[in-house]
Amino acid sequence: MANSLSYQEAERLIRENPRQADALAFESQEYFKTHPDVTSTDLPKSVLDGKAISEAYSYLRERHEDLQMNQEGSIDQTKIPPELGGLPVLAAAFFERPKIMEDDGDYHRIQEKLKKDWLKENNAKDFMSKEGLDYLYGSDLRQQTRDAFRKDPRNAKKVEKYDKEKKKIYKKYQDDPVRYRYQNDMMYETSDRLALLEKTNKGTKLSKEEISAQQDEITRQIHGNYLKRFARENPEKVKTYHEIIKAERVKREVLGQKETNPKFSFYSPYTQPSSVTAESPTSGQTHPITSSSSQPGTKIKNPSRGLRGSPKLNSLPGPKMAGKKGLTSFLAANPWVWIILGIIVLIIIVFIIVVSGTSGGAPGVPTVETTPAPTSVVSPIPPLAP
Repeated sequence: MANSLSYQEAERLIRENPRQADALAFESQEYFKTHPDVTSTDLPKSVLDGKAISEAYSYLRERHEDLQMNQEGSIDQTKIPPELGGLPVLAAAFFERPKIMEDDGDYHRIQEKLKKDWLKENNAKDFMSKEGLDYLYGSDLRQQTRDAFRKDPRNAKKVEKYDKEKKKIYKKYQDDPVRYRYQNDMMYETSDRLALLEKTNKGTKLSKEEISAQQDEITRQIHGNYLKRFARENPEKVKTYHEIIKAERVKREVLGQKETNPKFSFYSPYTQPSSVTAESPTSGQTHPITSSSSQPGTKIKNPSRGLRGSPKLNSLPGPKMAGKKGLTSFLAANPWVWIILGIIVLIIIVFIIVVSGTSGGAPGVPTVETTPAPTSVVSPIPPLAP
């Protein structure tokens, strides 16, 4: 078996020859994709080197994040050391690596086994039943999986890494993988329970208003449940992100922009829906689980279906100007903009005069008028078929 690069050699290659380092990392990634069952003794030298380079790069990035936390109190993912720039393959691989326990492949394998065991013990149920959803999204499955993952001695280093990640604060709270996981799970539980409610309501004579009220109540309860659990389990994150979101709202108010917080989003981890009683982040109270109160889940026009694991959920839409009213408020609050606009208009007028004077022919020479060619008649485009 060939020896791979040492950590010092891999780090030196990353700093001194980033293109070669990135190429070796890419070769290694492609090899593992096409040879998923290969053993370490069969790996070519270049693949071993690429693997060592990927591990060295991840360590350097994690060390940089730790330094940011110590010096600035938060992580700004847009700030990358110059010596780690120009490495697109390694950068992409770094962001794809699991940063929290719930995204780890071994965690998922443990969870799948527990789910299969539950199905065997409850052979009359599935995970689209009320009981199945209660188990799938309840605390029992989550705690059992975490305990089993932590007890495995092979996961010791990963557990230490994941525990450290839970304490990290991000300058952009949308980048926080812990927060993202809560939001992702919240959207899936909402979608599954809404789908169950639609199934349950088939054949009933409920009005659209009654069904809509059921949907809103379930969505509101699930939303409140996840927000409070996030606050209870991550009090430091909530405290910091509260201040960040508060500053963003003040900024939007100054600019006359709309509040972008949708009714049932995970936009702010501290804000509770109006009908949900607020809870202290450190209190031991829990919000009643949706499945054991009110109706089972329903299906509204929910975008979460099909988005499991999608990185797009990590970013929420930015603020937009509130139409004419927002623009008027902005201009009223910033009168200097009128001066700049006036100067720009004046420059444009002068430019037009100069250009027309130089390109319109010599003074006193009449311009020759040309008769325009007759325009052809264009038939209107027929509407597309529905």
